Amino acid sequence: MGFVHQSLGKHFGALQYLLILATVFVCGIIGSNTLLKTSGMGTSIWCIFFGIALRLPLYKAYPWVKASIYDLEFFIKAGIVLLAINLKGVGIVGAKALMVSWVETLLIIPLVYAIGVYILRMKKDEALVTSSTVCICGTSAGMTIGECVAIDKDALTSIIAATSLLTVPLIPTMPLAKSVNDVILGAWIGGSVDSSGAVIATASLRSPAATQVAVIIKMLQNIIIGVVALFITFIWNKTCNAKILWTKFPKFVLGFIIVAIITTLMPDNMVDRLVNNSFFVSEWYSWISFVIIGFEIDLLNIWARVKTHKLIIALYVIGQLIDLGTTFGMAYLFMGVVQ
Repeated sequence: MGFVHQSLGKHFGALQYLLILATVFVCGIIGSNTLLKTSGMGTSIWCIFFGIALRLPLYKAYPWVKASIYDLEFFIKAGIVLLAINLKGVGIVGAKALMVSWVETLLIIPLVYAIGVYILRMKKDEALVTSSTVCICGTSAGMTIGECVAIDKDALTSIIAATSLLTVPLIPTMPLAKSVNDVILGAWIGGSVDSSGAVIATASLRSPAATQVAVIIKMLQNIIIGVVALFITFIWNKTCNAKILWTKFPKFVLGFIIVAIITTLMPDNMVDRLVNNSFFVSEWYSWISFVIIGFEIDLLNIWARVKTHKLIIALYVIGQLIDLGTTFGMAYLFMGVVQ
């Protein structure tokens, strides 16, 4: 990490990283308890809880910690790339994943937007960014669409805060759905849990198979950010710039695909060792990101933000409930019924 910071001209805070790594280590010990892990309280969720708790005594020191920690998105994306998925093992997902990741998503965005504008009487830009955030991929979608419509920064901050906080209850609860198999559950998690980091945290509590399917679904959702941003820019600003397809395309998806192809082409006697070792490193990157996610949740000011932007919170909750229901239906239909 020191090399990464130096290459980007950013100060490397060894003490700050030691604090986060120590937190991950403690969470790993707690989360490895068999009873807690089987109850949906594995390392991932403890990292988020400890991150939230860590900010309280370090509230005034938050800028000091944040200034020397590399961007949260880096750890999430590095964790995803390093999953080293063997594409031979996820062939069952196939083209059916597009129905869950693209079709369902593109149908739900206008529905949630309409609820925000015509029922909750929200501002159009706030309703649009909230619906895109809850239906596509959380913070990344929110910031991308927010930039397209020039949303107020305080409103965008509230949307991102709602995403971070309200996603947490889904992490330990969704893997408890024992009535469906790992493929259906993984598709459900990948299509309905907002951020990529939370998708890994949730699916990993169930099984590696569920994690693989969930990540593939979420990667497909990430890909359509550019297309949605181009369409919204055309409608909102009456202009069309095809460059947005590339500028808004999540480049880490290319890294994920390259590593997956390399893994798939490896000799059979090396694949398992490669996947296991890479998955171990991926978990640590993901756990670091979960601690940072928790650390960025400001509980002391959360109530004031809720009162100021209560309609945003309301639409987010409504949209999340709709998304959970429709995604489960699509996942069950195409991953469980359609052969």
